[in-house]
Amino acid sequence: MHCPNCEYTPLIILEFQEVELDFCPECLGIWFDSEELEWILQGDFDEQVMFKEKEHAEKVKKCPRCRKKMKKVVSKDMETVVYDVCPKGDGIWFDRGELNRLLEHYKEHPGAETFLTWLWEVFNYNPDTNNNY
Repeated sequence: MHCPNCEYTPLIILEFQEVELDFCPECLGIWFDSEELEWILQGDFDEQVMFKEKEHAEKVKKCPRCRKKMKKVVSKDMETVVYDVCPKGDGIWFDRGELNRLLEHYKEHPGAETFLTWLWEVFNYNPDTNNNY
């Protein structure tokens, strides 16, 4: 699969608790296949119910799975961040920082804090520190 932003950059697979996430090393976006976000948050989080479609001037992106133009959506109770969702239901794309803002907003879900910690560890790794590896 290729990044919806960078178009020609292949996505790299990262694994979190047996869920494979697709990550772009160029723009730092993340792709979740359908229902992976719900599984990670481990709570009453239904992707189909939590988001609503919204008109937005942001560039239209193509789904990395089916290559259809994705829909722009917002969380029903947090309309400040726009996400990209496959019209066929293949998954959801988060640009850099969007996933973090969504998880911060839904911290009450059991898996949110663990996943936020993992994201910080993976994406804020400082190569200048001595890790004794």
